[in-house]
Amino acid sequence: MWQSLNKPYQLSLFYKASPVYLSSEIVLDSSPVLKADFGVHIMGSPGKGE
Repeated sequence: MWQSLNKPYQLSLFYKASPVYLSSEIVLDSSPVLKADFGVHIMGSPGKGE
């Protein structure tokens, strides 16, 4: 089939992700998040001598 087409086609896959909700009889009481820290580290960036 792919040889009958005169254009370069490439096979690809598509995925669909969706949340799955699970119920549990275990209930944990916790305090709310008051502070969150996030950082970014770029590995192998040019000009760093790596």
